Amino acid sequence: MTQTAERFNIETPDNTTRILNASIGWPIVKEKFDETFREIAKNVSIKGFRRGKVPRSILEKMFRKHVERDIVQELIRTDIVEILQKNSTIRPVGDINEWKLEYDEVQNDTDFPYKATFEVIPDVTIENYKGIDAKKYTVKVKDSDVEKELEHLREHMKKSLPVEEGTIEAGHILSLSIMGKIDSEAESFENQKIAVPENMDSAITIPQLVAFKFLGKNISDIQDEEEVEINFPESHEKYAGKTGNFFVEFTGVRRIEAPELNDDFAKETQRAETLEELKSILRSDLDKRNEEQSKNLLEKEILGEILKVNSFDLGDNLIGKQAEMKVQQTLMGLGFNTDGLMGDVRDNLISSYKKRAEVELRENLVLESISRTESIEVSDEEIESKINEIAEEEGKSAERIKADYLKENRLDTLRYYLKISKTLDFLKSESKITEVEVEEFPAEEPQTENEAGEQNS
Repeated sequence: MTQTAERFNIETPDNTTRILNASIGWPIVKEKFDETFREIAKNVSIKGFRRGKVPRSILEKMFRKHVERDIVQELIRTDIVEILQKNSTIRPVGDINEWKLEYDEVQNDTDFPYKATFEVIPDVTIENYKGIDAKKYTVKVKDSDVEKELEHLREHMKKSLPVEEGTIEAGHILSLSIMGKIDSEAESFENQKIAVPENMDSAITIPQLVAFKFLGKNISDIQDEEEVEINFPESHEKYAGKTGNFFVEFTGVRRIEAPELNDDFAKETQRAETLEELKSILRSDLDKRNEEQSKNLLEKEILGEILKVNSFDLGDNLIGKQAEMKVQQTLMGLGFNTDGLMGDVRDNLISSYKKRAEVELRENLVLESISRTESIEVSDEEIESKINEIAEEEGKSAERIKADYLKENRLDTLRYYLKISKTLDFLKSESKITEVEVEEFPAEEPQTENEAGEQNS
């Protein structure tokens, strides 16, 4: 049955809060109670009455207090959803369960009034956003930058090779299982891969101290099982100045080797046939990266200037939820399960992201307001073009990408992203941009407390 509020009004005490005063007609309330008690009558057994024949008055005395809260909550939720569907410009923050609901007991033959107080994403009207003076920083790619990228690739493509002869050197990786005692306290380390330290000072853990004892030994002289005595240095945190005897199972030694920078290396990257071609590709990558950073810094500066002359409030709940979403996205991107985070750790992470989250929210609200003012829209053709671009980047068909977006309800998100992007392009076209070549990009300036105070005033 469709439910509508018989009457309602929405108060605006401030730009981040709405108060909904509504009343649900008695016929709707009565129907819900009747439906509930019909179900109770079907299933309840009371001594002296046949199932389904218990008088309503008895059922009400026994169960009304228990069911009224659930009925009222359901009625209010349904009512609020319908009201908000008719008032789509109101964008609530959080679920209805998080709102402050106020109501009295249901009175028979009387409409049921209630009050809901909730936080909203504020309506923002932005002014003075044209003619912004801004700098576009550019950085030329140097030969040394390309060399650094080559070294990163080289590090990434290091290989672990077995060492069959010669002596154990610093940096060699030993495969060891270690068991021993220090003052009758047992220590055990199984299947360890330990890099041999250069000196005693860099050997901190017991496995490192054991591995250090093999430094300089000829591999052919090392037995499969060795006994090692360790004199712990005075600086050792747990066993300072003590001696430990360990039984060590030695199962092999490997060395880490970085490939030579030559044409074979270039081919192994699967990006080029020659080293010179690889360098050219890496230079192009760096050019694109620099251009993207240049664009981002320019957009940040323009938005920052607009925010200086356009202040508006944001609710704490909105900022908190944005920070929580950013934490979740970041951790998921790193492969962490956010559900397993302890409460304090999660709360601290969210708190550390709040400032960044607030800036992003302000920037997005600025862009949404300007896109409305300037009637910036995204056509279906632009959506199709972007899907084709994504398909080419991912090596999939456009039909597959579109089907995935439809299945995951992501087309509206894509449209929103494109609208924001078009609005940024519009702002840049309306700004007075000076290009400045620098050796390296400036660090993004953090928002000062004064600026934050001005924006929240």
